[in-house]
Amino acid sequence: MLWAIAFLIEGTDLKTILETFHGENAIVHIMTGKAVQRNFRVNFRVDKCLRNQFISGRS
Repeated sequence: MLWAIAFLIEGTDLKTILETFHGENAIVHIMTGKAVQRNFRVNFRVDKCLRNQFISGRS
């Protein structure tokens, strides 16, 4: 399941943003499923940000 999310954000600006906060090597481990706990934290943060933007009406 985690690899599916990683596949969707591969090559997007979201991956670039996450690399800014967590580092490129960390994102590589997250994307391959090696850092499962960190993956969940990152996904929750992204989900929270997207929900806040949706609720506030920003694009």
